[in-house]
Amino acid sequence: MYHGVSDRAWEGVLNCERNHIRLDALSKQLRWLKENRRVLSLSRYAASLRGGEPVPERSVVLTFDDGYENNYSLAYPLLKELALPATFFVATNFIERRETLWVDRLEVAFHQTRRSSLELSGVEGRWSWNKVPERVAAYLSVKSALKKIDGKSRDAAMAEALERLDAEGLEAPPLFSPMTPAQLRELADGDLVEIGAHSCRHDVLTYLDDSLAEREIIESRAKVALLCGKQPDLFSYPNGEGGPRLAAMVERAGYAAAVEGSLRLNPPDGVSPYRIERLALHEDDTPALVAATVGGLRQYLMRRG
Repeated sequence: MYHGVSDRAWEGVLNCERNHIRLDALSKQLRWLKENRRVLSLSRYAASLRGGEPVPERSVVLTFDDGYENNYSLAYPLLKELALPATFFVATNFIERRETLWVDRLEVAFHQTRRSSLELSGVEGRWSWNKVPERVAAYLSVKSALKKIDGKSRDAAMAEALERLDAEGLEAPPLFSPMTPAQLRELADGDLVEIGAHSCRHDVLTYLDDSLAEREIIESRAKVALLCGKQPDLFSYPNGEGGPRLAAMVERAGYAAAVEGSLRLNPPDGVSPYRIERLALHEDDTPALVAATVGGLRQYLMRRG
């Protein structure tokens, strides 16, 4: 599971979680996977879960969430060079409306603000900071709190946060730019990258009521179809949070498969095509750590404490 890709290092709050992996690190990881694993498309794996031909042992699938322009300009050329299939999941409002994702707007606000504290109406907590680590911790705490409220309440909280941080109207750096519809169509017209839906607004669906969650799932499928000229069969739950309730909605909407972000391997048997697990590799992982992660050893040791 990847998100964005960057060709430079960032300081302060920007990319503090390294969700945008450095291109050189991504290159090393993908080259290791090509040499040591069988890289399949997500559709191929999903078909096997639905009763099709079993996948080879030691298989992996590559996914990129959100729809950042750097997926097109940096990740895609590398995937082409290595002939590795991948799935790009896009939040449709991000592409259609050129709206910076709310988590990225919050990140930029915390990075650039001259304020040193924040309180929000209806959101528990008061955050203050002086040094960069404290500022990063405050950003992560506020982001976590806002993920756990419904979309309308979050929009109001975001507007208040930007106002109190004197961050209204700030422009996000290119790191957070979305792909253009033309770039997305180019990818969809090729045979290497599959395009999947990732909701419209990038709300965490587990915190929405049934009607709102189902609308996000259904409408994002229709919008991706309009953008790409073909119906998407794959869905990625925002924030990686799925579960039985949402899995049933995704199946009713006509998708063939959906991915979560539970950071676990998928066992050989008993995997629901609507609850496919994913794991993340870290930017600084050595080849040994990549091997330990995709082989399950890293997770086993973490569970053992």
